[in-house]
Amino acid sequence: MPNTIDLLGSAHPWTLPERFTERDELAHAIATHRPRGAAACLGLCCPSLVPDGPARYAAARYDALEFGGVVYGLLREAGAGPVEIIMAGGEIANALLLALYPRAAEVEEAEGFTAAGAAPSTAPPSA
Repeated sequence: MPNTIDLLGSAHPWTLPERFTERDELAHAIATHRPRGAAACLGLCCPSLVPDGPARYAAARYDALEFGGVVYGLLREAGAGPVEIIMAGGEIANALLLALYPRAAEVEEAEGFTAAGAAPSTAPPSA
């Protein structure tokens, strides 16, 4: 089942960018300016909201904050409220951050790690 966000009266499927660079740029944008960062996430990850998102991102010289400002304006003009944009983009941003910076438990589970055994002793054997 695809991931979806609800915005402008309908559900929109989204996927994270495949390239690490774009994921990292979006993470920086969301940390720097929440409205623009959230809008940038929506613009790159939801093709049904911004069909020409990748082209607009290129036109913004791959500046996620500038791109986010453009997308934010488009979404506001289409009737989305600021809180709606931040909440919808925030859903994507949370998934993005977990993909970039997984928690130790998730890494261990994915790699099938087992708990460490007892540390070897360097003390001399007791008599």
